Amino acid sequence: MTMERHGGNIHQYEREMLDFSANIHPDGMPWPVYQAAQKALKEAVHYPDPQCVKLKETISQKHGVKPEQIICGNGAADLIFRLALVRKAKKILLPAPAFVEYEEAFAMPVLEQPCIIEYPMDFKTFDLKEDLLSYMDASIDLMIVCNPNNPTGRLVDGDLLTRILKKAKKEGIFLLLDECFLDFVVGGKEHSMIPVRDAFPNVFILRSFTKMYGMPGIRLGYGVSSNEKLLDQMNGSAQSWSVSHVAQQAGIAACQMKGYEEKTAKEVRELRQWLYQQLNKLPVRVLKGEANYLFFQVPGCTSLTEQCLDYGICIRHCHNYRNLGQDYYRVAVRKQEENRQLIHVLCQVLERKEQ
Repeated sequence: MTMERHGGNIHQYEREMLDFSANIHPDGMPWPVYQAAQKALKEAVHYPDPQCVKLKETISQKHGVKPEQIICGNGAADLIFRLALVRKAKKILLPAPAFVEYEEAFAMPVLEQPCIIEYPMDFKTFDLKEDLLSYMDASIDLMIVCNPNNPTGRLVDGDLLTRILKKAKKEGIFLLLDECFLDFVVGGKEHSMIPVRDAFPNVFILRSFTKMYGMPGIRLGYGVSSNEKLLDQMNGSAQSWSVSHVAQQAGIAACQMKGYEEKTAKEVRELRQWLYQQLNKLPVRVLKGEANYLFFQVPGCTSLTEQCLDYGICIRHCHNYRNLGQDYYRVAVRKQEENRQLIHVLCQVLERKEQ
């Protein structure tokens, strides 16, 4: 069986699968977003707004930023690739493990292959620590920080993150700060660097509608930066009409759902805590993450993904994350009954392994 580069590819299976490989809102797409997308289909006989004017205005109101400081894309991944085309970084500082799309974007064939300077995380906590600052010098073109981290779900300490931003500015390092899963963190707004964007024009903050609003098939992400020249260059590197009308209308509806993210974060925390407790009863090493997924190791077991598929459950094999072995996995936090099904299957599979 071919290993998947990403989670969420359920279309390859003939049977219905319970998908824990993609970190999407447990309830899927909320009704107001669904209605907006459905209504937008009737208007899809026209070209979408290439500038995403109304969508940017709505996002600007949500975050209290100028519309000129926002860029929208066909998912967050689209913006990562556009940023790579514009920055053309030759030397990149990358804490590992990290989302595989970063390296794929900055190493695309049309670009000069970058030198990756790896900051290896402590395999006990998988946290960024103060010694990361010693890796940051003027020779680094670009640095990537994912907060909370994908796949571990760990948050960066707030004081450390502020010091990272300040040192990056001092050394002339461009920083890609990925906050795509921050909405799932209780009190996540307090951890966001969007409020201090004006002080750091060397920072691009990546956000996504995909996960929180259950719309990965629609594709919508956005970025925030006070570097408007950079955003103009990124816009120039994109195809025309890169964000569909359906995506734009869905995004507008999502931004208007007041309190939805805070309510979701609290609900996910309860579901995650239960799932964490149950995983801890199994012969696995599970990390206590803060997002809508959990990361764990099953020492010596490299075929857990395939075995779960036999029971109709997809989980994310983390084999292609830098620095991780074949026995690391990630599972999304889903509804309680679905989480129970996952634990039941894992118990059966791991019990069979122990025999």
